[in-house]
Amino acid sequence: MDDKPTGYAFGDVVVALRSEIVTRASVAVTLEPKAFRLLVFLIENRGRLVEKQEIIDAVWDGAFVSDNALTRVIAQLRKALGDEAKRAKYVETAPTRGYRFIADVQCFFDEVQRKRRITPYLVAAVLTGTAIWIVVGRTYPPGSAALPLRPSQITTSPALDIFPALSPDGTALAYASDRDGSFEIYVRQLTPGGNEVQLTSDGGQNLQPAWSPDGTRIAYHSQTRDGIWVVPAFGGVARQATKFGSDPTWSPDGRQIAFQSYPLRDISMSSIPAVGGSTLWVCAVDGSEPRELTKPGEPAGGHGGPAWSPDGSEIAFLSTDFGLWSVWKVPVAGGEPTPLLHAPMDYFDLTYSSSGDEIYLAARLGLAYGLWRIRVGSPEDEPTLIVSAPPAAIRYPATSADGKKLAYTAMTMRSHIASVRVRPGSVEPVGEPTLLTRDTSDRNNFPRFSPDGRTIAFRRSVQGAASDIWLMAANGEKARPVTSNGDFANPHWLPGGDSVAFSSPSGVEVLTLSSQRMERIHPFGPATNFWSLSPDGTTLAFDSGREGPVNVWTVPVGSDRARQLTFDEEGAGFPAWSPDGATLAVQLRRGADDHIAVVPAAGGELVQLTHEPGQSWHGAGGWSPEGDKIAFAGRRGGAWNIWWVSRSDGAQKRLTDYSTPHHYVRYPSWSPLGDQIAYEYSEVTGDIWLVDLP
Repeated sequence: MDDKPTGYAFGDVVVALRSEIVTRASVAVTLEPKAFRLLVFLIENRGRLVEKQEIIDAVWDGAFVSDNALTRVIAQLRKALGDEAKRAKYVETAPTRGYRFIADVQCFFDEVQRKRRITPYLVAAVLTGTAIWIVVGRTYPPGSAALPLRPSQITTSPALDIFPALSPDGTALAYASDRDGSFEIYVRQLTPGGNEVQLTSDGGQNLQPAWSPDGTRIAYHSQTRDGIWVVPAFGGVARQATKFGSDPTWSPDGRQIAFQSYPLRDISMSSIPAVGGSTLWVCAVDGSEPRELTKPGEPAGGHGGPAWSPDGSEIAFLSTDFGLWSVWKVPVAGGEPTPLLHAPMDYFDLTYSSSGDEIYLAARLGLAYGLWRIRVGSPEDEPTLIVSAPPAAIRYPATSADGKKLAYTAMTMRSHIASVRVRPGSVEPVGEPTLLTRDTSDRNNFPRFSPDGRTIAFRRSVQGAASDIWLMAANGEKARPVTSNGDFANPHWLPGGDSVAFSSPSGVEVLTLSSQRMERIHPFGPATNFWSLSPDGTTLAFDSGREGPVNVWTVPVGSDRARQLTFDEEGAGFPAWSPDGATLAVQLRRGADDHIAVVPAAGGELVQLTHEPGQSWHGAGGWSPEGDKIAFAGRRGGAWNIWWVSRSDGAQKRLTDYSTPHHYVRYPSWSPLGDQIAYEYSEVTGDIWLVDLP
C-alpha cells in the first residue's frame, strides 16, 4: 500500500489530493488552485508555525508576491472552510509572522476510511479521482450512495447555442443559435428521434426564448426589431407584444409577461443582465396594461434577469452594474424589493425550482464559474455549488415546470490580443487583422503600448487561477510574464518605459522591470470600478458610484483628496487620458446605449462624440498619438468591430470587418508610433447541456 495519503478529513471538510476537490458538509466548495495548494501545505505542516516567507516559497514557487496576496488567499480559504480568524478552528494566525493549522486531521490512504459524518459515495469518489460533474448538497445516511448527476450534451454547434428554455412537460427545448450568421430561435424535441424546427428566420438577432405555461407559445427578445415578441411554439407568425425590453418570463397562469426595460447589451461569458437605469415591467401577453414593477436605483443597479415564482406571487431578479451584484425579489402586486442573497459573488442568471423553495443561480466566485443553489427566504445562507465544468462558464439555467430537468449553456471563449495596422496620417486600415497571442488561457486583454511603441503589456488570466501581467514585442514575439500567480489587471506604463502600474485587489501596484521591485502606490476602496493613470504618472482618474450614478473622479497618486470631475445623471465612467494629459475620454451612458465622450481633465463640459444606437466602448490606451482620434469597440447591427471617432469633427471610421455575433472586441490601444492598434479579440462558443434532477 502507498504510504502517502490520498486525502485528508477534519471537521466537516474532506480534501481529495488526486482530484483536487474540497467538500464541506458533503458539498463541493470552490477554491483557486493557489488556495488549494496553501491548504494542503498547511495540513502537511500542521501543528507548527509556518512563516509567511516559507509559505510563499512553497506555494508561489518563490515568486515575488506581497503579503496582501497571501492574506487574500488565506481569507478565501477561511471562507470556504467556514473558519474565522478571531475564533480559528483550522487556520490560526500568528500576527506578523505566519499561520498554523490547528485541527485534528484524519489521513486517507488507498483504502478509504468511512465515517458517519461523511457521505460514503462522495468520499470514495473524490479521493479516488472519480469525475463528478454535479454534487448535490444533501446528507445521506450511512451505507447509502449519493449517485452523481450526469449532464448530457444536447447541441453540438461550432457557433454559440444559448438561452435554453425547457417546455413545461420537459419534452422540448427552445434555444437561440447563430449557426447561420445571426441569432434565431430553434425548438428541438428531446424524445428519441425527435426533430428540430427553426422557429424564426428574420435576421432579427432573436434571443431569450421563454415557453408559455401551456406550452403553445414562446416569447423572445429581438435585438434588431426591439422589444418582446410572441410566436406559436411549433411554427407560425410572430407578433410584437412590447416595443422595448428583453428577457421575458411568463406568469404561471399564462396571462402576463414580466421583462426588463433595457435590451440585451452584450453576450459574453461575463455579461451582466442589465446596467443602471433598467427596471422590471409587467404587461398582459398582448402587450396591454404595462406597468413598472421596480423603480430606478431601488435597489442600486440595473434590474434584469427576472424569474416568476411558481406560485405567481413574486419575481426574483438581479440588480447589477459594473462592480455591483445582488439578488432580490419583488411582489407582483406591488411593494418594496427585498434581498434574496448576501454572498459575495458575481451573479449572472437565475431560475426558480419547480417548488419555488429554491433558486438556481449562475454565478462566479473569484475566477471560477458555476451553478449554485440557494434557499428562498434565507439570504444569510451559503449558496451550494451544484454544477462546475471548467473551463466552461455555466450560464442561463432553466428548469422544466415539472422540476425533473435543468438545462444550461456551457460557454467557452478563445481570447487573444489582436492587431490591426493603420496608415499614419490617413488612419486607414492596412491589411487584415492579425493575432499576436495564440495560447489557450482564459483571457488575454488590456493591451497597452510602451512609450516607445515597441512593447505591449497585457493581462493574461487562467480561469479559476492566476491573472498576471505579461509583456511581448509589438509584433507578438517574446511573450513573457512579469508577475506570478497574482490577481492583477489593467496595466499602464510609466514615463521612461521601465515601470508598469497595474491593479491588484487592494490598489494600484508598480513593478520596476529592471529591479523586479513591486510597491503599492495607491489604495482603492470597493466603490472604485476602473482607473487610468495620467501620462506623467502623477494622477489617477477613476469611476465610482459613491455619490449615486457612476461618475469620473481624479486624485493625485498616493493622496486621499479625490475630486469629482463629471456629474452625469445617467452615468459616465471608464476614463482614458489623452496623450497630453489635458483631456479624458469617458464612456457616457444614455439609456441602454454607451457612447464616447470627452471632458477636460481640469473639469468642464462633457462633449458626446458618438450618437449611433448600440455600444461604444473605448480602452485606456485608445487615443491616437496626436490626440484627435479615439479608438473604440463598437457594436453596430449585432456585430462588434474596432472603430475610431474624431474629437475635432465627429467623423468615424470602422477598421475591422467582423460580422458574426459571437465574436467580440474590447480594450483598443493605439501605438505611440501611430501605425498599429492592439485589442482583445474573442470568440465565444457554447452548447446546451441537460441534466435530470433528483
